[in-house]
Amino acid sequence: KGLQLAGFMNNQIKSFKGIQAAGFMNTVIYSSECIQIAGFCNHAINNLKGVQVGGFYNVVAKNLEGTQVSGFFNYAKNVKGAQIGFINISDSCNGIPIGFFSYVKKGYHKLEISSDEIMNANVAFKTGVQKLHNIFSAGIQLPQIDKPIWSFGYGLGTTITLNPKWFVDIDV
Repeated sequence: KGLQLAGFMNNQIKSFKGIQAAGFMNTVIYSSECIQIAGFCNHAINNLKGVQVGGFYNVVAKNLEGTQVSGFFNYAKNVKGAQIGFINISDSCNGIPIGFFSYVKKGYHKLEISSDEIMNANVAFKTGVQKLHNIFSAGIQLPQIDKPIWSFGYGLGTTITLNPKWFVDIDV
C-alpha cells in the first residue's frame, strides 16, 4: 500500500494498492488496485482495478476494471470501463473504447457494401462496440474506366437496439 515515485521505472512484484508514477514505465505483476502514471508505458501483468495513464501505451494482460488513457495504444483482455487512445484493442469490453481505431474481438463488427447515385460501389467497415464504433469507408465512381473517382471516409456511430431483431444505427 502506498506510493511509488521514480524518475525512470517502478516495478511491483506483489499486489499493490496505491499510486505508481514514473518518468518512463510502471509494472505491477499481481492483481492490483492502483493508479499508474508514466511518461511512456504502464504494464499490469494480471488484473488491474484503477487507472493507467501512459504517454505512449498501456497493457493489462487480463482484466481491467477502470480506465486506460494513452497517447497511442491501449490493450486489455477484458475491459469494464473505458479505453481512450489512438488505437484500442480488447477481447471483450463492457464499456466504451474511444479512439481512431477500436477493435473488440467479441464486439461489434459490420461490413457494408452499397451503391448510390454518387458512387457506383461503396464499402464500409464498422468496429468497436454497439455504444460507439469506428467507421472506415471507401467508394469508387466509374464515369470513365481510365479516370475513376475515389472517396474515402471515417466516422463514428452508435447502434440502438429496438428488439433482438431490429436496430437503429446513428452514424456521423
